[in-house]
Amino acid sequence: MSPDQKVEKVKRLLPEIEMISDPSLAEKVIKVWIEAWKHSEFENLEDIPYAVSIRSGIGYNAIGHISTTARCAVAIAKTLKEMHGLKVDLDYLVAGALLHDVSKVVEFSKQGGRTPLGQKIPHGCYGIAAALAQDLPIEVVHIIASHTPNLKKAPQSLEALIVHHIDMLEADCNTLLSGDELYSARRV
Repeated sequence: MSPDQKVEKVKRLLPEIEMISDPSLAEKVIKVWIEAWKHSEFENLEDIPYAVSIRSGIGYNAIGHISTTARCAVAIAKTLKEMHGLKVDLDYLVAGALLHDVSKVVEFSKQGGRTPLGQKIPHGCYGIAAALAQDLPIEVVHIIASHTPNLKKAPQSLEALIVHHIDMLEADCNTLLSGDELYSARRV
């Protein structure tokens, strides 16, 4: 697949990129995905699993989870603005939501389980490094860093808080539907 075809595929799989009003930021998000894909075992991004540690009760892949996270984040931000006047930076919110789990591209193995990187580096670290390498704003990098309890970094912005809680909600929905213990209960 040519580089241009990969860009088009990322745009097709993650149409929420179009929600980013800043073309430069949208381009950087795409570049992070393309770079991660270069280092992945997966030929198709849609083959990357949602999780390897829990059965999938929702029945979708990592891309479905990431798209859902971005869409839910925007809906929550709009509701918070409408109901409480809270201002959320939608560009940062969507960029962070679209990149929060980009690490899964290199953490998960085609054979199932985790790659050596996924076994030895905490979830999210690759995404942080990839976002910094593309010179994404620190606000977006912070969303990636604080989305997972694995990195022990509490959200420090509304955008990060929204993505963090949607990610946890998605994990709990998945585990509830698969019959596993709630993800959030495992952290208590």
